[in-house]
Amino acid sequence: PTVLNTCGQPVDLGAAERCFTPAQIKRLWLRDRHCTYPGCDAPAAWTDAHHLIHWADHGPTDLDNGALLCQRHHTIVHTQRYHGRVERDQHGRERVTWDLTPGAYDHALAQLQPHGSPHGRGDPALPRASGDDHPPPRP
Repeated sequence: PTVLNTCGQPVDLGAAERCFTPAQIKRLWLRDRHCTYPGCDAPAAWTDAHHLIHWADHGPTDLDNGALLCQRHHTIVHTQRYHGRVERDQHGRERVTWDLTPGAYDHALAQLQPHGSPHGRGDPALPRASGDDHPPPRP
């Protein structure tokens, strides 16, 4: 189901839609303010919205599963298979934290999926490229 903000714009789309909407991106800009990779201060205007649990792995296109990353760090996060998550402090403020252990994403994904469930969208017998955040090609 789609969740709307007070202006009637979609902000949580679930897993049906891959791309973040302009309203969601605006909310990510307000929350994150810059690239969320540790030590990077690339401004929000230079970033992309990243699915923390990749869309190809059934990650929803919503604010709790999104983070801003500059192109350089977006590539590094996928290549090294780092894992990020949105955390809330005692005052309810949200921020993205990163586990920069290579392969952390795969470990986190294994914890989220029931044992023996297929991994990713589409035919589980088809291999996917490591770090692929795109749906598999359609036949």
